[in-house]
Amino acid sequence: MRYQTDPLIHVDFVDADSGDVFAYTEMPAFQLPELFGPGSTMNIGGMQWLVTRATPDNAVEYRRAGKLRLELRRPTAADADPNVVIYSFPTIEDSIPGIDPDSNAAGKHVLQITEDDWRQIEFVGFKWEFRVEPEMENIRAIRRDHRQGIGFNSLHMRGSIPEPLGGVIITLEELILTLGKGTRIYDGIAYQGTPGIVYGSFAILSPLMLHVYGTHDSSGVSALCLFDIAPAPENEALSGLLWREIQALSDFMRRKKLCLVDWCAPQKILPGTPDLFEFFGL
Repeated sequence: MRYQTDPLIHVDFVDADSGDVFAYTEMPAFQLPELFGPGSTMNIGGMQWLVTRATPDNAVEYRRAGKLRLELRRPTAADADPNVVIYSFPTIEDSIPGIDPDSNAAGKHVLQITEDDWRQIEFVGFKWEFRVEPEMENIRAIRRDHRQGIGFNSLHMRGSIPEPLGGVIITLEELILTLGKGTRIYDGIAYQGTPGIVYGSFAILSPLMLHVYGTHDSSGVSALCLFDIAPAPENEALSGLLWREIQALSDFMRRKKLCLVDWCAPQKILPGTPDLFEFFGL
């Protein structure tokens, strides 16, 4: 996922045939491949382009330089490999909650996510930390060895932590109290393209626009995740409010003995550390 403090890279998009710069942008470094190799592609304005040359061709050098030149051409039928599947994420959770058959998301205030978004940034109990690092090592291998364009030609299916909050008692009321006055409550979550609501789901929006979602039942919250983390506000007053919100979240994590895991990065963040505040761009 994203690091709000990642450097911005100036990227020039160059027509490989004419040598003309036809577009340019500034992108956070995390959105760019670690290495541009044979078959690398870029999606620009909804159109797929083949990278014929990248200068420099690796993250160490373009991060240092702060700029990147990509020579591109449109792919032809000869470039296509029907046997290669490109994944958007280096990892996904191997099981997701189903849809409540008696529900209908139409007209409801729901948080929409894709099935692949499920548990990508989540809180995990300290008791499962010994399983976090092996999962992260597998994800690092995917990021290192299976980059293709802006995606991956393989992925890691996580399955060793089916109950990330096992042994931890959390109620929705505690979450709402932690996030403070002005927290908004959704009717649940829905997968994009499906008509129903995810069984046992909840979603809340903090006053500073932090999306918190997961599942719960009569015994409490069973999965607690974050989604669509926005950049920290530039306004000093709002940034201060966000800092207090994250401090309250950090205190909550400490009381409940939780760490925050961004699986796609991958990164494990402990409460009360500078990494937690940096994750939210503070």
